Amino acid sequence: VAGGGAGGAPAPIVSVTAAVSSALGARYQEAWSLVMPVVGELLEKLGEHGGQTLARGLLETLGAILAGAQDANEAAPAADAAAVGSGPGGPGSDYYPAAEAALGAALRALGPETVLSVLPLNVQEGLEGRAEPRTWMLPLMRRHVRGTSLAFYARALLPLARVLAARGEAATQAGKGQLAQACHVLELQIWHCLPAFCSWATDLPAAYPTVVKDMAAAFQNREDLRPAVSQALQRMCNQVRRVLKESGHTELIGHADPLGLGGDEEEGDEEYGAAPSSRHGGRRGG
Repeated sequence: VAGGGAGGAPAPIVSVTAAVSSALGARYQEAWSLVMPVVGELLEKLGEHGGQTLARGLLETLGAILAGAQDANEAAPAADAAAVGSGPGGPGSDYYPAAEAALGAALRALGPETVLSVLPLNVQEGLEGRAEPRTWMLPLMRRHVRGTSLAFYARALLPLARVLAARGEAATQAGKGQLAQACHVLELQIWHCLPAFCSWATDLPAAYPTVVKDMAAAFQNREDLRPAVSQALQRMCNQVRRVLKESGHTELIGHADPLGLGGDEEEGDEEYGAAPSSRHGGRRGG
């Protein structure tokens, strides 16, 4: 991907990436709704061919566009929120869903570790007023992450959830209700990303022991976290069962229908996450 062309000219993919990046300039904003699908396709190709370095500029620009739209919506008075949301730059803009879809394509093709290295969440920094948080990325990860490393969740996101839980409890004790609520909501959002990271995780056998104790404690002690933990376990069981069935090891499955799915398991793809293709992290974990 990074190689040059004849006579020292940039490789075609470099030129294409530069051209697409330039189309995300502010003067082309009216055409962004048409450009964003191209951005998504390009990010998918870069993910397939090891173009993480080339993707950085596109990711930075997408992050700035989405963050600006969020800021415009949050800064508007409540009475004007609907107008701002549908105006230039707001989440109701023509290009906004396409921009989210493009970043979702990056999460799938490049993986959350690569995307977050360029666009860190800045959750704690945001709570302390030291940086702009990108908490709007949490719902995107919940919807788009598939076939990636569960160990990355255990290493990067689970400790953040623990910190937020402790910080929220301290804020409650100090009578800081607004901060406590913010910490609680963010902790829930991080936990609700867990099922996505369990969808065909590339390192499930090795990574499961690193998260299972936290999952068990959350299920036992936190009623509000039980749906996320249950969904994560259900996805893993369903996927392992499918792999065993497809490999002919039906004797290891046990009960004929342990999850009550009934009939054709392919019907569960929408809920459990279909097996990813050969792009980023595309092998099945189990």
